[in-house]
Amino acid sequence: MAAKGLLQSLLLSAFLFPLTSHATTFVKGNIDAPSGNNTSFTIKGWACQTERNQSINVHVYSGGRAGLGGRFLTSATANKSSAQGIANACNNSVTTNNRFSINLTQEQIYQHRGREIFVHGISVAGTPNEAIAGSGKYKMPLPPVSNVVGNIDALYQSGSKTFVKGWACQQYLDKPIKIHIFAGGQSGNGTLIKSLTANKSSGTNIASACKATGKTYYFNTEIPASHVTAHAGKAIYVHGISPFKTGNRLISKSGVFKLPKIELTDSIKKAALSDLEEYTFEPFYAGQMKGLEAVNVSKSGNSLELSAKLLERALVRLGGGANSIAIDNFKVVRGRIRVNVATLKDWLGVESESYIKLILSHAGLGPTKKSLNGIVYYEFTHHWVNLGGKDIDPTLKRHSKIEKLNMHDDAGVDTQQSASSVFNGSKRGGNGEFYPDVVQLDELLYENEEGVAEYLNSSNVVYGDYISQRKPVGSLKGYSYSSGLPYEIITREELMTLSSRSDPFSFVPEDYKHKIKIEAVTDGFYGLKNIFINVSEATQKSLFIDYVPSDSTMEAKINGFGGILNSPYTATTTKDSIYLKPRVRLGEETVATSIVSLMAGRTQNLTVSFCLGTVCDSKVEHEISVGGVHAIALDAININPDLIAEAPEQLDTLAKEYASNLLDSRFSGPMLSHLGRLYHRHLDIEADRASSVSGALIYNTINEAIISLNLSTRNEGGKKILSLGSRQIDAPRLKYSVAPTSVDNNFSQAPILFGLGVTASSLEHSLFAKTLGWQTESTMSVLRYAGMNEEPIFVLSKSNFDALKSKLSYDTSTINTFKQAVNSGYLIIAPQGPQTILGRPYTAYIRLHQDTGGGRYMINGVNGGIGMLDDLSLYETNRTLGDYVDSFSNFVPIAGSAVLDGILMGDRNEKLYETTLEMEIADASSTVTEWVVVGDIRNIAYDLYDFSEGQGSYLNLGVSVIAVLPYGDVAKTGYKYTDKALSAAGLITFKTKLINVSDKADVIVGNLGRFSDKIISTTTDKLHGISVGITVAKRGDIEFKNITVSDRSGYENAIGKSLGSNPTDQQKGVFTEFAGRDYAQKYLNWECIYCVKDTVPQGVDNIFKDEYGNYIIQETKWISAATNVGSGSLSDWTSNGQKYKQMSEEWIFGVNNRGDNSALSRSNLPTGLLPQLLKARAEGKIRTQLVVMKPKHLGAGVTKGLSSHKQLGANAGLPLNDIVIIELGN
Repeated sequence: MAAKGLLQSLLLSAFLFPLTSHATTFVKGNIDAPSGNNTSFTIKGWACQTERNQSINVHVYSGGRAGLGGRFLTSATANKSSAQGIANACNNSVTTNNRFSINLTQEQIYQHRGREIFVHGISVAGTPNEAIAGSGKYKMPLPPVSNVVGNIDALYQSGSKTFVKGWACQQYLDKPIKIHIFAGGQSGNGTLIKSLTANKSSGTNIASACKATGKTYYFNTEIPASHVTAHAGKAIYVHGISPFKTGNRLISKSGVFKLPKIELTDSIKKAALSDLEEYTFEPFYAGQMKGLEAVNVSKSGNSLELSAKLLERALVRLGGGANSIAIDNFKVVRGRIRVNVATLKDWLGVESESYIKLILSHAGLGPTKKSLNGIVYYEFTHHWVNLGGKDIDPTLKRHSKIEKLNMHDDAGVDTQQSASSVFNGSKRGGNGEFYPDVVQLDELLYENEEGVAEYLNSSNVVYGDYISQRKPVGSLKGYSYSSGLPYEIITREELMTLSSRSDPFSFVPEDYKHKIKIEAVTDGFYGLKNIFINVSEATQKSLFIDYVPSDSTMEAKINGFGGILNSPYTATTTKDSIYLKPRVRLGEETVATSIVSLMAGRTQNLTVSFCLGTVCDSKVEHEISVGGVHAIALDAININPDLIAEAPEQLDTLAKEYASNLLDSRFSGPMLSHLGRLYHRHLDIEADRASSVSGALIYNTINEAIISLNLSTRNEGGKKILSLGSRQIDAPRLKYSVAPTSVDNNFSQAPILFGLGVTASSLEHSLFAKTLGWQTESTMSVLRYAGMNEEPIFVLSKSNFDALKSKLSYDTSTINTFKQAVNSGYLIIAPQGPQTILGRPYTAYIRLHQDTGGGRYMINGVNGGIGMLDDLSLYETNRTLGDYVDSFSNFVPIAGSAVLDGILMGDRNEKLYETTLEMEIADASSTVTEWVVVGDIRNIAYDLYDFSEGQGSYLNLGVSVIAVLPYGDVAKTGYKYTDKALSAAGLITFKTKLINVSDKADVIVGNLGRFSDKIISTTTDKLHGISVGITVAKRGDIEFKNITVSDRSGYENAIGKSLGSNPTDQQKGVFTEFAGRDYAQKYLNWECIYCVKDTVPQGVDNIFKDEYGNYIIQETKWISAATNVGSGSLSDWTSNGQKYKQMSEEWIFGVNNRGDNSALSRSNLPTGLLPQLLKARAEGKIRTQLVVMKPKHLGAGVTKGLSSHKQLGANAGLPLNDIVIIELGN
């Protein structure tokens, strides 16, 4: 059996590896006798592939064949000229080049010294790579033994630099070698700090030591300063790198010389202090609120935080050498100091002593006033650094005072005159009942916008030039590093030593840290209790509350239903009830999970308290739904813009990971946190804007808002199923302090805080609706909605409440809330009653303290904004939140000045003005900010408040006008609407028909749905061959048409009038008259009875006659602003002390209806036309038409005030029969 097996193996081997003599082609060759010496050696011979007329490669090994102990040496191609005899031996038909000659280097000779030489021919025919004849016959030379040798001559300093010098070589090698320099130990133990070639000129004595004739073995090199610092006091080791591979030996005196030790010298301390020159001292709060990252980004902090930053810079300056300095050299002192008022004014950047005390008191620094030798001082708590025994204070800088800047004044815009114009044009229904003229107001704003744009474009300034911020402007007078602290230290209460060199805040005790405490209660049971989180962490990470199944059985049950949004809702405990536990998440960390289980869909009361350590002095409450996701967004002085910039990419990644369930808090938690940061970031910038307008120092400590995705239910098969119901922002804590930096006896904080309040409220709808495209309402959007419908705005006070109460249409509970507020001294600013927007009712009002300007902005019982989501299933939730991610991906923060940085709302790729400034902004971001305009609107708001306050009786009217300013909406096409939002409102089919006409189809249809009772139809047609969309809608009993023109320039050419880039009011008016005539004659085929080139003031524009014999009196209007068409769009005409509206029967035919003193009589009509019109009137054959031209695709509608107007509405003697709104677009 064994013999048979052996035979089979031999036969198989012979098959796979046939003997050379039997192969048709094989590798063949021979090694000739090598030649050379210890420094130069040549291996020669020939090799071929038999029966192949081509050269082959050869591989040279030493000490054995390949795979049999041989070590690869080199390779070459046997392609040198060879004799006919070799061709014959190779059985080649022609003479070929089959010789090789390989010259070896000295390094190769040493690396393979004394070893046998083997040469393999490399087959080109797939046969074995045989060793050729002569392999193993010859050996490599055997040169003398060679080692790396050398010496470190010295380690020395020249100026501030450190050098090491010496020599290194490989014995018997004339060429230089590389060296590696290590600190703290040889290779394997130390740190490599530099590698180089020792190739500087060297003497004959070194060549002798190297047993060679080379002349370049020396080195003299600088040790990088970073390594000197990092490895201070450590020994230096140098390895020579052997080219002969005989070992990378240490050279002599390795480990003898040491890098200089680092000391905490005055130069280090001064350098660390100089690193904080641009950091702003914020004496607005006590204790730690910011971490190191927030301090770095904002370049600001209070005395404790800047002290930590100074320690960090000292450690950085020391580098690794800091490890050799005792940790107790790094201390922070907390004590009481005494500073004179003159120094404090420069230090804090204010001129008034009273505001010095206000700032220090608000910060909790316990100021006490002292007078010594006629000089006034304040004593208060402060922090500074004791660095290596020396007291150093990083806060000691003069700070600039806020410069009062007013772009309107510089642009020549007279806001007080504008205020008078708006006030005089606004109707009053009684004491506290106002009808702000929104059309006039918006036209005024549009004109101001154009004036400001022209100024910016022509004056070589940018908007950032109008942001004045408090900043350091040099050291305090009398203070320098060498002079010592410029204040008296009363007590050194506590000396806090750094406990970790890696954390500069490690000295801060827990009771010095600002924290929030989170608690959640349902039916008296605490789901969460006493959860403390540091504010410094909560502002840098996503902080949110979510819910997890109560146990594994419940988790399986929920999964069985297909997730929480497919699970049943039960009001009482049943077998289908879903129980969840609330938990708190900070970034990816779970901070706490409740042991109490709660029924999904129930309401939970969330309390957020604000604490220093564990001592809490205030709190806010929110109502949240069990099973939803709720992000707590904090703003501690300033939002980190880097977090906003980084979020889109992170959210995009998370959305892909959790695409099957975007309600998963691992995506939705960070998403909601991002929205919260955007909200606070906008407010930060608006505070800067308000500072510049008012010349006041404005600051907050901790602002808080919660952004929620709440659960609701939907009906499926007779059951209630848990669904996503609403997105909500609740912002009850926006606390600002205001202090003028210059002495101003007329200074009032009321307009500033009121302006910030309306800004915050406007952001609660515009930020989310504009960026995410879902209907969201806030107090300001509801008040604006009422104003745009010409409904009254009531300013209720204790003195007028009883008289006005009967005119209000709120429920008893709301009326009682109003009454309680006015009796407590507040003003209530509210529409006449709840407003229904896209089918949903909203009760919204402002509770304003008119002396301070502080207020609450309420909507449906929440101090914030509400976006309804129509009870979404899991599929619809993924689709809706996916739309949000698509929007986020387009959020690119605009770099540059503080006013633009981080402003992310607006319509994509739309320029506000045709100016260089706006083009630059458009180039810088995929979403163009509207802040340039909106900031100036708030400027007007401040001016209006100041003006009205000064005019006494105008105050309440001024407040009502400010309440309907288009914050977040001016000069824009309005809201974006997602398809889901339009579907929910029953509008998606109308959008579909407009897509090919306008890229703003969603905006047009969404706004028309918002500002009409019903959209009747949308069709597309041609006007002069140009595609137009015609949407017919109804408001009250008035039908109107909105015509969307797809090609503006084509339309201008067709009617023979061009607007140009910057048309005057006269050009706009003439263009609109031409457009009105063109529409009537070319599209409606009406006969022109009276069409003149130049119309008469207070006369009619055009008169037409239709196919039925009706006379149509046409009025045309150009309205630039983003407002609806209302009675305010038409001018007033007074006769015998009575006002009549343009286009009313009295205006057209006169009060006596005979044409006397009428628009017709003022129109220079052709002879005989007036009697014809009077006759037609008697026969009921007079119609009226209002044609309104708008420069943008806005989706403008008609106001309720116009549809119900007694002179123009359906019940008027001569109703306004036909309203046509033509929107040109870009």
